[in-house]
Amino acid sequence: MPREETREEDREMAYQQQPMGDAPTSNPDDTLNELLEQLRASAVANETLIRQNREVNARLLALEAAVHNAAPAAANLSVNTGSESTPTPPTPLATMAIQRKATKWPVWDGKTDSFKTHACLLRVKIEEDRSILGTDRAICMGMFNSIPADKRPRISHWFETGGPTGGYDWEEFLGVLKDKFEDRQAKQTAGDQLSRMRMGVTQHFADYLQDFEFKLSQCDGLGWPDRTKIIYLNNSINSKLREKLVSKSLPDDDYTKWTRKVQDVASRLESLPSYRPKGSTNTKTWYLGQGSSGRHAQEAPEQAETQTPKVDYDGDTLMTGVSGLSISNLATLINAVQGNRNRGGGRGRRRQSREENDRPRAPWRSQDAIRRLAAQNKCFRCEKVGHRSHECPTYRPAAKPQVSGVNNAETITEGKEEEESFSESGNE
Repeated sequence: MPREETREEDREMAYQQQPMGDAPTSNPDDTLNELLEQLRASAVANETLIRQNREVNARLLALEAAVHNAAPAAANLSVNTGSESTPTPPTPLATMAIQRKATKWPVWDGKTDSFKTHACLLRVKIEEDRSILGTDRAICMGMFNSIPADKRPRISHWFETGGPTGGYDWEEFLGVLKDKFEDRQAKQTAGDQLSRMRMGVTQHFADYLQDFEFKLSQCDGLGWPDRTKIIYLNNSINSKLREKLVSKSLPDDDYTKWTRKVQDVASRLESLPSYRPKGSTNTKTWYLGQGSSGRHAQEAPEQAETQTPKVDYDGDTLMTGVSGLSISNLATLINAVQGNRNRGGGRGRRRQSREENDRPRAPWRSQDAIRRLAAQNKCFRCEKVGHRSHECPTYRPAAKPQVSGVNNAETITEGKEEEESFSESGNE
């Protein structure tokens, strides 16, 4: 027989066995309602317990903070009053506060470039553990021990006397450490570099800003007025970005807001393909040259140009940018330089002179012949092309003939006069 039919028959039998005048013992709906009411009451009770637990935890945290702050004061009061009464045992929370271990004192490695970081660590250490470090003299002792032993003699007098007032003021002692060990020359150098640093033509502003603020920190410029920092940064960005900022309204007294707005403009500008084409250079920070410091002056990338050099029909590069210098003056200058070279001694010079003396002298040329050869781009000595006359491998300069009645104005030697004629004709 199926189980469902069996249960139904059992219920009918139980109902028939009840007295005729009695109602059923319980209503299923009433039982369900009672259960729901119990669940609601339990939920309300749980919420009440949770709220009470939160209040208790908050009171415990407040009490712990109060005990932590009151413990040093109570210890000082006990010392000052000189009371010999038995102190009250501290509460567990107070014991935890008193037994908190202090962080270790930072140790300087003795290098000037790392002292700035060491001074910052000293200040953080003292400010965080001030309540458990003891007296100012104990703090100064910790600062003194953080300096390498070979450098302590420079500050030993202050530590022995406690300073001018003898009060062992740790902030005053920190200033003494900075005066003795901080690299002032590095700070000055960083300040000089800050005024000469420039943003690359295709450099991203975010990358340059990191370099700028790092150099700013090296010269202790992070605490400068915002207007001063803005002026330095605005003068150092590239011309592309500076032109885009002309039409923008930028705050001149808030460095943080200024850099954020410039970053927004720079991001849109740098997203253009034309800002940094493929193969672009000048993507890093560069510095203006300074002659007094011995550095080589660098040309601004914005002004750098690549020009094809101009050459004459000999293939020689022509000089440009020479203003007010005549050909005759230039020839005189060349001859003076060559004369200085000829006056210089040396084994190589004597060997070259012997080789030149082994060559025969070139035939004598009239001025008309020299002009004709210059027009044909030929050597004055061997009448061949491919070299200058003073580099002729066949002949050395012609000698002036000793003939009476020769017109020196029409016939010239291949010395200084030949070179001047050669320069005027454009062959040299």
